[in-house]
Amino acid sequence: MIFGQDPWDVYAEGLKRCLGSIRIRELLLQALRAEWGGKGDFQAMRAFLTRPEIRSLPEAQLKRLTALELTHEAHYQQYFEKDQGEADRLYLESLAVMPTLPALCYMIDRPGTNMAKAEDYARQALELDPSNNSVRTTLGVWHAVHGRSSRGLKLLKETRTWGDPVATDFFRFRSPVAQLFVYGRLIIRLGF
Repeated sequence: MIFGQDPWDVYAEGLKRCLGSIRIRELLLQALRAEWGGKGDFQAMRAFLTRPEIRSLPEAQLKRLTALELTHEAHYQQYFEKDQGEADRLYLESLAVMPTLPALCYMIDRPGTNMAKAEDYARQALELDPSNNSVRTTLGVWHAVHGRSSRGLKLLKETRTWGDPVATDFFRFRSPVAQLFVYGRLIIRLGF
């Protein structure tokens, strides 16, 4: 849907085959993201949420789609507009509607998140998806860079073992300066 044919055609075909699928709706919302052709215009995603087949969904599914739409806007503000304040506002608004993995993962690693909050966001995310290695990797990076290097490296090594691509890349492709920083903090903390 996202990288192939017209997403609306795939969406219509998907609904014919599985009318109740929330995943089909989530993927169309993702395909309508501003950075994939919208040039910062969020109207397509917002308009999608007002369609009759969306408005008639159960409340929990409608909340989920609304929360995901806000995370897509926040992602755009963070990475394309470089507006951290607006990204924070949108992620927090998303979490107020319904906690989702993208918003919780962002909150773990957002500037200014303290250790207790990072751990709490990770706990919430793992309640949503207990086997999500990406959450553990994000928390591992947070710990590795914010002074708990041994905890961070332990989490990153575990998730690398489980095949998480971000953790694997952290060890394989991370710049020597970043690795030196993380390992240096660990050495200092251990007293060598």
